[in-house]
Amino acid sequence: MQYQVEKIWADFDVDNNGILDKKELRAFCNAFLAHHGPPGMADSVDGQFEMMFKKFDTNDNGTIEKAELRTFLELVQ
Repeated sequence: MQYQVEKIWADFDVDNNGILDKKELRAFCNAFLAHHGPPGMADSVDGQFEMMFKKFDTNDNGTIEKAELRTFLELVQ
């Protein structure tokens, strides 16, 4: 799991600040759904993004940290 989180950070934390902001998380969600969701699912993420972001952001600080992403990945596996 740690490797997956580090890979996601390397690919999507484009400003290298150690957190994923909404723009970076949106890019991750689109890529994740394109590879793991049903066909066309990535196109519908925009309508549900805020709800998804709030589920990711368990400490409600407006960003996603590695521990929060790790928890999400554990849920979807």
